Amino acid sequence: MFKRLLLMLPTFVVAALFILFTGDCTGRADSTSAVPRRTAYPRIELYDSVYRPVSLTLPVRIMVNDSTTVDIASHGDAATWIDVRYPRYGATLRLTLSRLEGDSLFTAIADSTSAVPRRTAYPRIELYDSVYRPVSLTLPVRIMVNDSTTVDIASHGDAATWIDVRYPRYGATLRLTLSRLEGDSLFTAIANRRERMVLNAGGLRSTVTELTAPDGLSSEIVATPGAMVTPLQIIATDSTGLLLTGALEMPPALPGNDAEYYMPIVEGVERDLIHMAKNLTAE
Repeated sequence: MFKRLLLMLPTFVVAALFILFTGDCTGRADSTSAVPRRTAYPRIELYDSVYRPVSLTLPVRIMVNDSTTVDIASHGDAATWIDVRYPRYGATLRLTLSRLEGDSLFTAIADSTSAVPRRTAYPRIELYDSVYRPVSLTLPVRIMVNDSTTVDIASHGDAATWIDVRYPRYGATLRLTLSRLEGDSLFTAIANRRERMVLNAGGLRSTVTELTAPDGLSSEIVATPGAMVTPLQIIATDSTGLLLTGALEMPPALPGNDAEYYMPIVEGVERDLIHMAKNLTAE
């Protein structure tokens, strides 16, 4: 036992000296380094378990969370549509209350093709094909966009280039800013943009996709489906001076403000952003 301790003594000495000189037992030489930290998107706060009835005039008492908003629409005597919206979550619980008689009740339960009135089904928008082209051959970064988009480019001096990528069929615009920064100004701009991305998400549930192009820029794509104004955001940098930021702006009014309509648009543009991020290389 004593011999084993003697053999381990050099290891203890090296570890003690490392802690003494670095002041850090985690193995990191300097925990106060100015390397940018990844944004920790806040965990969404759930509503309290407080409930109220949807309506006192319905034949059934339906209890919903007290923090929701409720829209009720009747379709004659046959059915009542109830939309229970969760503003903080960006989600909607859609209920249908029907009054049926005799065999029609059992038919409705067993057969989804029964004549119970259906909600309005907004047409699913046809997405653009996955065909891409570079925005411009003169930019310092190769930015690939969907070939069906139209692009407007405007320079703001030497500091920034504004790129508006418009999706005519969707009525949406992807607004990008390409900047060239030096020194601490790059890390300051990254920190400020990440803070803005968190604010744009509005506390709603978000997913982050991290990608790095071969010999190119590292990107983060933040998808917040519940944020109907800016559901997609991107930030990319080569950590030496180039910074690309952007957000998708949805049209101000959508049919019925319905997720069934706008979600395919978000999915289509997110697919385009992923292709862009995979091919972001300095020219």
